[in-house]
Amino acid sequence: NTVILDGATVRGVSLRDSIIGQGSRVVRGDRRPRVMRLVIGENSSLEV
Repeated sequence: NTVILDGATVRGVSLRDSIIGQGSRVVRGDRRPRVMRLVIGENSSLEV
């Protein structure tokens, strides 16, 4: 299960057992697609 809080954006990334904080942004970079397990705090930005 994954929890994505209000205002968070997830694009092109498969998540499993993750928590994405409010207002955070997770987007796919140039790497191969894969399933990820992340814990990201509020207002974070991550390209994977």
